[in-house]
Amino acid sequence: MRWNDFFKKATAALLCAVLLTSLLGGCMAASGLTEEGAGQESEPAEDTASATDGELSPGTPPDGEEPADEPAFTPPALIDGGGVHTGYIRGNGDGGVHPDQELTLGEAAVMLFRILAAPGPERAAFSDVSPDAWYADAIGYLAAVDVLDASAQSVEPDRVITRSEFFAMVTYLLAGRAFEAPDSAFPDVPAEHPYAREIAYAASMGWIRGDNGGNIMPDKPLTRAETVTVINRLIGAQPDRAYMKNLFFSPFSDLFATHWAYYDIMEAAVEHTHMADGGGPWISADVESLKKPEGFYFTGLDYYYIGSDGMPLRNASQGGLYFGADGRYTSGDAVIDGYVMEVLESITLPTMTPMEKLRAAYNYTRDTFTYLRRNYYEMGDTSWAVKEATTMFSTKRGNCYCFSAVFYFLAKQLGFDAVLISGKVNNRNPVPHGWVEIPENGQMIMYDPELEAAQRKSGHMQYDFFHMAYDETPWRYWR
Repeated sequence: MRWNDFFKKATAALLCAVLLTSLLGGCMAASGLTEEGAGQESEPAEDTASATDGELSPGTPPDGEEPADEPAFTPPALIDGGGVHTGYIRGNGDGGVHPDQELTLGEAAVMLFRILAAPGPERAAFSDVSPDAWYADAIGYLAAVDVLDASAQSVEPDRVITRSEFFAMVTYLLAGRAFEAPDSAFPDVPAEHPYAREIAYAASMGWIRGDNGGNIMPDKPLTRAETVTVINRLIGAQPDRAYMKNLFFSPFSDLFATHWAYYDIMEAAVEHTHMADGGGPWISADVESLKKPEGFYFTGLDYYYIGSDGMPLRNASQGGLYFGADGRYTSGDAVIDGYVMEVLESITLPTMTPMEKLRAAYNYTRDTFTYLRRNYYEMGDTSWAVKEATTMFSTKRGNCYCFSAVFYFLAKQLGFDAVLISGKVNNRNPVPHGWVEIPENGQMIMYDPELEAAQRKSGHMQYDFFHMAYDETPWRYWR
């Protein structure tokens, strides 16, 4: 081969090698591979034509930011148990508060709504809640803040709710729905109960308590009185019993001082001012709203007289009845008062008329005791009333003076201006005897339970010495 031909071939081969090296380098660069990173995947180019059409996909933070944590639940501010308390439970149109009535969803919503210091403007709508309904704002707000299910089309506002449902509403209002709950502390709340977590959480916060047996009765309806006791705990409101005893009595026709929740309901209903520290003692109250016209008043078996100033008479007498330091009628003897109240609570009902209650007291006196010869007293002497009544109540045995004293104190507690009589009875040979009179329409009407009991024991059932005028008695009464 000629040297010239060899040189040409070598030059051509060299040019081909250079060209091949250049082409291979370009291909490696185009494929994202380099000699230093061969076999490693590079970052892909951003796809500007995504399926979201320019919107970020769910969960993708803008500008490369890290996903934000879900905001922590912030409970709403509640009215303070201290300071000014305007009340969150009110009576119905009939003047009653119906403490033992079962709670409806609408009532529950309104009570919770009223204890919020500043409820927001959020509202949800339901097909069965009219915008004009008295509970519309309360239900609408609680649904908007996820206490009630806003996705439901109806809410049944007049439906009676269970205890567990209300406890769940309280928990959702004050803790949201993502809360950590301990194990149930109540033996009647199984783990599979639909509100087991909510009940356990509410109990751990001290909002609810079990009964003496440790049970919570989750599926039993809740009463209005029970609801008030729970809400008072939520807002730290502690009834000031000493102050309330001087308020006369409740503004509700069906709430009496003997009711187990009387003080809690008064705390929740009467506008008042507390000491600022955690719902402590009352400083003042809206006494004007509690004032009544002058006259005699009953609250259950308690008896008051309201003077011209609209306040109860205290440590004074009116119409033959004495009213003590708390404004209530008293016999003046605590033991007698205890016996009398115990008896009347067992034999009378609030629905009875005064005369029906008096008849029940008379029948009780006539039929309960056994005759036993005891002391006799001079005509006109009534100093024996407390002594002989105490003997009869405690021993269940006594004579006409004992029978009369018992009925006398029962009648007085029922509001009758009874008068105790020590006189004589019989047509030819009068014998010492005791009985009771009660004035009516300008004349004295007599009541003689012992003489009627004696006649009935002898088989003479035709005699009735309840509410008799003196000119109607079969024997003459000497006064």
